[in-house]
Parts: sequence; C-alpha cells; structure tokens
Amino acid sequence: AQTEGLPQAPVRSFELRFFGGPRSLLTTPMACGTYLATYELVPWSGGAPVGGKAPMSFDRGCDTGGFDPRLSAGASNPVAGAFTSFVTTLTRKSGEQNIAALAFEPPRGVTARLAGVPLCEGTAAQSGDCPSASRVGSATVAAGPGSSPLWLPQPGREPIVVYLAGPYRGAPFSLVVNAPAQAGPFDLGTVVNRAAIHLDPETAQVSVSFDPLPQILEGVPVTYRTIHGGIDRPEFAINPTSCAQKQVVADVTSTGGQVATPTSRFQVGGCR
Repeated sequence: AQTEGLPQAPVRSFELRFFGGPRSLLTTPMACGTYLATYELVPWSGGAPVGGKAPMSFDRGCDTGGFDPRLSAGASNPVAGAFTSFVTTLTRKSGEQNIAALAFEPPRGVTARLAGVPLCEGTAAQSGDCPSASRVGSATVAAGPGSSPLWLPQPGREPIVVYLAGPYRGAPFSLVVNAPAQAGPFDLGTVVNRAAIHLDPETAQVSVSFDPLPQILEGVPVTYRTIHGGIDRPEFAINPTSCAQKQVVADVTSTGGQVATPTSRFQVGGCR
C-alpha cells in the first residue's frame, strides 16, 4: 500500500486498521512464524526517506500441512448407454495446502459423441477465443480463505466456458477452459487452462490431465476452495452400458507437493 499527499502536519503516531471477518481485505499467512512488514516514510522537508522492517508473529490456527480434498461426481441421467451431463466437484478445506494441479479419470465406459463438434485449434485454443460451436461444458470456482469464499463467475459476469480442442501434449484431444477473472470492480483478465484428453487404445478409458493452475493473478493469490465442472453439451457425453459399480478418480497435487487421490462412487441403472 502507498499513501501520498498527506497534510503537512506534525504527526507523532498513526494507526491503520483494516476490518476483519470473512469478507476482510487481508488474510494472514497460512504457516505460522515471524514475517517482516516493510515501511518507508518520506518527509515534507525533502530529505531522505526513512525505512525499516517491523516483525509480525503468527502462532495460532497454523497450517498443519494437511491435504485431503474431496471429490463428488456423477451423471445427471444415470441410465446405462444414455446421453447425459457429467459433473465433477472438487473441494478443499480452508487451511489446507492449495491445489496446484489436477487430473480426472471418469469411469470406464464413459464416452462422448465427437461427430459434429468442431475442434478449437491453433491460436484460438491458445488464447481461449474458441467458437461457440466447440463449447462442451462450463465451470464455477470458489476461491479465498474463511467461511465465505468468492464464487466465480459472479452474477452478470462472463461465464467460465469449456471447449473441445485438438491434439495437445501428445493426446489426441484436449479441453480449453476460458475463465474470465472478474470480481466486483476488478477485472484481472482471462485465464486459459488446457487439459489433455488421453485415450487408452485397448480399453477406451478416458483420462483428463489439466495444466498447473495459476497461483497468483496480478499480485492476487488464488486459493482454490471448490472447482466444479460440467460437460453439459446436449447429446455429447454417453453413460457406460454396464450397471456395475464404478468410480471416478481424481489425482490432485498440492502446492507443497502432496498428492491425494479422492474418489467418488458411480453407477448407472436400466441394464435389464
């Protein structure tokens, strides 16, 4: 923070206080310890500024280094062999290490009808400026500490859109996630994340591996609390033809290098 043009008056001391609570402007470090605040005071006399560092200690509510994200996933139309929307929701508790990277493995037998879906390719895939005909899904994200994280997109703002794209990182297909970072009066631009879609040549098992998630935007740290994604293009995703119990598996890596593999039960009916 920087303040200029203060009145030319003798000041013995001053106190700057920010409101607390779940909607506060500032957050404390996740890890306990002593941190240094830096200050610089410039005199009206035109003399040299005076600066220094003030220690700040935190010893309560420390991050224990835990990382235990939870996964919920399923089909909106749980009928074997039927078209459906497919949704996944990954959640992380406040105080745990932040999410750095993630991958998903849908149940074996989940497929998609690619015919008629134009791929987003080339510079359009890199910039996220994909044609609307390539859209296959959408996403919402909750970010921030405490009990009231910020949900994006906010009402009236541009949506987070998922597009089907061409080859990427050795995979035959990919996803492009176009996420406008807009909150209140702030617009931090558009974040584009790619995900490679790998296919097992023998089982047709699908796995989706995303690029590392951004951890800071224009100086603003991003702490992911909920990542919700849905493939909702009509007549695109198809359920398995088996009614055996299966599971959705996520492979999630934290900023501290920990790896978690949360799962979610998946089963369809109507096989008779």
